[in-house]
Amino acid sequence: MTPVWAACVVVVCGVVTGLRQDGAGAVTPTGLMTGSTVSEPVKGSSAVAEAVTVTGPSNVTLGAAGHEEPKAQRAVSGTDSAGATQDSEEDGARDRRALRRMSPSVTVRPLIPPVPLSTVVGLAGGEVALPCDMSHSPGDTVLIVLWYRNGSDAPVYSYDLRNAMETDRRWHNTSVFGSRVDFVPGRRPAVLTLRDLGPADQAIYKCRVDFQHSRTRNALVNLTVIVPPESVEILDAGGAVLNTVVGAFLTGERLELTCRVKGGSPRPAVTWRSGGAVLPVPYQPQGEYTVSQYSVEALDRSDLHRMVTCLASNTNLTAPATSSVMIDMNFAPLSVSILGKGEPLSAGRRYPLVCQCVGSRPPAAITWFLGSSRMATAPGTTTHKGNVTLTTLQFTPRPEDDQKVLFCRCQNPKVPSATLEDSWQIVVQYLPRVTVTLGNSLDPAHIKEGDGVYFECSIRANPPVYKTEWRHNNRLLEHSVRDNIIISNYTLVLQDVKRSSSGVYMCIGFNVEGDAESNPIFLDVKFAPVCRPDLPRIYGVSKKELVTILCDVDSNPSRIHFLWTFNNTSEWRELDSRLVNSSQTRSTLRYRPRTEMDYGTVFCWATNDIGRMARPCVFHIIAAGPPDPLYNCSVFNRTAGDLSVRCLEAFDGGLVQSFVLHVYSAEDDHLVYNKTSSRPEWHVQGLIPTQRYRIQAVSQNDKGRSATVTIPADTMAGPEKQQENKQDITIAEMLPEPAESSPPMLAILVGVVGSVSLLLLAALTTHLLCRRGHRRRARAAAAAPASTAAAKPQVKTAAAGLDDDDDEKGPDVVPEEGDSTYGVYRIPENIPALPARAQEPAAPLGSGRRNGDIPLRSFNHIVPMEQCMQHGAATLPPPHRRPPRRPSQGATATVDRRRAHGPPPPRLEDARPPDAARSPMIGGRHEPSALIGYGADEAALIGCRLDESAF
Repeated sequence: MTPVWAACVVVVCGVVTGLRQDGAGAVTPTGLMTGSTVSEPVKGSSAVAEAVTVTGPSNVTLGAAGHEEPKAQRAVSGTDSAGATQDSEEDGARDRRALRRMSPSVTVRPLIPPVPLSTVVGLAGGEVALPCDMSHSPGDTVLIVLWYRNGSDAPVYSYDLRNAMETDRRWHNTSVFGSRVDFVPGRRPAVLTLRDLGPADQAIYKCRVDFQHSRTRNALVNLTVIVPPESVEILDAGGAVLNTVVGAFLTGERLELTCRVKGGSPRPAVTWRSGGAVLPVPYQPQGEYTVSQYSVEALDRSDLHRMVTCLASNTNLTAPATSSVMIDMNFAPLSVSILGKGEPLSAGRRYPLVCQCVGSRPPAAITWFLGSSRMATAPGTTTHKGNVTLTTLQFTPRPEDDQKVLFCRCQNPKVPSATLEDSWQIVVQYLPRVTVTLGNSLDPAHIKEGDGVYFECSIRANPPVYKTEWRHNNRLLEHSVRDNIIISNYTLVLQDVKRSSSGVYMCIGFNVEGDAESNPIFLDVKFAPVCRPDLPRIYGVSKKELVTILCDVDSNPSRIHFLWTFNNTSEWRELDSRLVNSSQTRSTLRYRPRTEMDYGTVFCWATNDIGRMARPCVFHIIAAGPPDPLYNCSVFNRTAGDLSVRCLEAFDGGLVQSFVLHVYSAEDDHLVYNKTSSRPEWHVQGLIPTQRYRIQAVSQNDKGRSATVTIPADTMAGPEKQQENKQDITIAEMLPEPAESSPPMLAILVGVVGSVSLLLLAALTTHLLCRRGHRRRARAAAAAPASTAAAKPQVKTAAAGLDDDDDEKGPDVVPEEGDSTYGVYRIPENIPALPARAQEPAAPLGSGRRNGDIPLRSFNHIVPMEQCMQHGAATLPPPHRRPPRRPSQGATATVDRRRAHGPPPPRLEDARPPDAARSPMIGGRHEPSALIGYGADEAALIGCRLDESAF
């Protein structure tokens, strides 16, 4: 086959590519450059194909075989390769000549190989990948890949697979790419990567692939390099470049902005945006710049902080280049007002007054004026919220500010022509302003008891006062003619003043703001000395013992002369002044009784410029002794581990006394608690739950100790706190102090005697129980006829004895009130009370001592029981033991020294607690002597002594 027909076969079997018809009717591939040359093909590749164009009416393009092509295809490409054999040019010329001879109407010209073209776009400074298809049929291999640039015959990059070493396969023109190029054959398709693109890299690149058996394959890549704009600037009307803000403008002014864009390939498009909307503004080129202008004829308040943005873009690969400015404006204030004005103010109270200025920008300067005086505001009291400015003035009005005008002035320093003001005529309400003066005719330094005094009060207040008061030492004074207090309008009159009238006087005025006190004015009333009521009056002193007696008086003036005297039943004498030490209103006497006649009464007399005291200070000197025992002891707040004990103190024996509490275990008589206190109150802790204890309380002074009060107690089993279990021991068992340990023989003797006593007691108990059974049977026989009469209570006296029913009462039963078995009777008036220092012997009846500690004082006049009954008296509570069967024929009593030397107490009936009638006694034995009380005439109340033989 000749080369011409071979070329025709290639054209018919080739790949159809897009062609275009030129003006002469010729068909050429689209997208290829005219005049481009093909480089020397690799040896073994096919020849160049040709196309046959038939000119004439039909305008039909034939293939190399002369067949008619479809209208949709005006040309048929050859093979994928662009190579040719060494004699391809000669064969082509010969074939063309042969075609002309065949038909003069056929025009034959060389056919440009149909090479595929792809477009790649890259950004300047970025990286691109140029594709190259290296795929081949099975059994074939790629020999070499060549890259050309802009139709150059010399390759700029080669990848030769004929070299065994990978490093030897690559080559590139360093003058074109430097080190910015690389070929990646492993990708599909393979790519040539270019880094750090520049405008010079924009070109048409051709990739040529030579195979071992297949024809050469060519591919074109059109690389377009996009260069973004270099800069976007916004200029004001004066040509100054703006960065972020333009202005500030006033309302009504004109805005003019220019956007200038430099560079960019291709030339960028310029647009304006504001608030998300595109502004219809044209742009035009000016040399290397692209320029657009935006303007607003008259700005208003809505343009404040409006953002205006200029955008320049020449590709979609990157965001547009932009520049934005914000419109800034200054506004004059629209309004100013004082918030909350109109309400009255209270003097002395701090008010946060707020002035509000609206519409000013920048924030307005707010100033306050009271009258013509400018008022300062503290730093940090001005706040801004949008176009509203608030300034707070901490204003404390004074009474003299009433009816003044308060101004708030608002001014924008950027717009000085616009200034606004708001005013308020304030009303200040204040507390009464009160002043008190002493009467003009009075001399405050020479007012004494019996004089008349008056005060005057002047008040100024807004609103006016609705009430006035007078106070003396902060105590309210009321109008009282009987007390010589006269109040009239704003005047206070005191008639016949006394020393108690001395003190501070004030006038108080009341209005709706409150009450206010006047200035205090002190009234100094002069008076003769008066003894102070809280002085010790009884001193217990032993013979030849020195005691210091204090005499303290109230006196005005305080310059005093003291005189001490002594008085007893036989004499009155003035004491030696050398024993006296006086200073101001106090005087001390050193006194030492040497004989029995030195016990008596000492008087202290004081005299000042007003006169001598009306009544002297009286002191009793008595023989000192041990204190009386405690009474009314109670145990309360018992828990599992602690309890509280409280007693009442008795007469202290004329000396300072203290109080001691001992707590013993009832099982082994072991001391578990011991404490001394200045008051008869203790809180015992650390006890064992459900344990019985024996509590002993005693009072003591320098002369000795009182009798011991013994109280049994036990702790609770659980942690719960119990209610107060108060045990009244007004008539307490007085147990002696524990004696010294006896010798063993004496202990044995005591044990033998005790055992015999227990045997006798058991026999006696058996005998009594038998007698009790006989009595019960006798009473049961006589109970039927006497059932009605037995329902009424029978009142019996002590002389009538006890009914046999008392045998059935338990030893712990407390008889009801009104039981005549127990009684306390008043001594007749002709029997005087026993003197304090009387030393009568103990009463011969019964025991001479109460439990062996305190001697019982006897009266010279023994009152028989019948006479006691004739003089009825109040009933004391009975003891918890059974009463004796019959009283003795006489009566005796104990002397209460605390009562004898102190002021007379209230009646015994009134002094006893209401629940005492049912309070059980504490103690193991019944005390046969009753406690003394006092009546209105200070006659002693005694109890009839009961016979102990009944126990």
